[in-house]
Amino acid sequence: MSNRWLARCIPVLDRIFPALVNLRTLQIKFHGLLWRNIAGIRSSFLSASKLPDLHQVTISGIYSVPSLDTLFTLFEGSNIADIRLMNVTTGGSLKDSPRTRTHHVPGSVAPIPLETLSLSLENKELWRLSSWLADPSCVLHLSGLRKLRLNIVVAQEMKAVCRLLKTLQIPSLEAIEIQLETFDYVSDPEDIPDLSRFRHVRLTVTPEYVSGSGMYELDVEIASFVAFCWSQMLSGFRENAIESVALLLPKAAQRVRCTALDAALTRADMSHLRRVYLEDETATEYRDEVIKDILPNLYEKGLLG
Repeated sequence: MSNRWLARCIPVLDRIFPALVNLRTLQIKFHGLLWRNIAGIRSSFLSASKLPDLHQVTISGIYSVPSLDTLFTLFEGSNIADIRLMNVTTGGSLKDSPRTRTHHVPGSVAPIPLETLSLSLENKELWRLSSWLADPSCVLHLSGLRKLRLNIVVAQEMKAVCRLLKTLQIPSLEAIEIQLETFDYVSDPEDIPDLSRFRHVRLTVTPEYVSGSGMYELDVEIASFVAFCWSQMLSGFRENAIESVALLLPKAAQRVRCTALDAALTRADMSHLRRVYLEDETATEYRDEVIKDILPNLYEKGLLG
């Protein structure tokens, strides 16, 4: 998609979007375009966001949006409940202070009934988002947020995720989903996200890591790492509210004794835990004999869903 082509399409989009009255899901992939070259698309977004049935919006691959204010005011006054941002970058410096950028007056932007926020962003963008959300003049109201999805691509993003979770102290937020794409160990406990306040936790890996590479030693190593990483995230706290855990493990986990993960899920501190789900098509293969071998304590307690 070229800048010129998209710029020419904007007037057409302005006419098309208002007619899509039954549209529920909108996904726009910009493939690395710069905001300044297609800034006119803001009017198209504002038009689309007012569609009465629009529930979910995905924006991916747009760079140098002037600010997070600019990005989220695209959804002002909408009924959108699910926003997904992938590979989006914003302008400005991480050191920008409230005095060096323009603020909206608190409460001046119509709230968005946002229930789910999905983020796959660079490390610096996660830090910027955390600082922005902590600012009293933030235009985004998240009082109804129920679910947070995060994609972690590099180990450095773990610390940024920790900061984001500390910022999002929202009573309604009860579910978190983390997808792992990094296989670097995180040695500092302070860099492990605190999941203790969530009722529902889902931990996954990308599909290619589920199926494996076909190289036995590599696949077993990755499966061992994933199981260890999940155990870190599920054991870095004592009191917690976790009621259910869903896990997507690589197929090679069938050949790994997940001792640390088993211990993390069955320790006494997990008193609220009612069910653990093993997901994807390999779940049936895990049953009985395989589960007894890789997660014996979990199997014995009858917690598997």
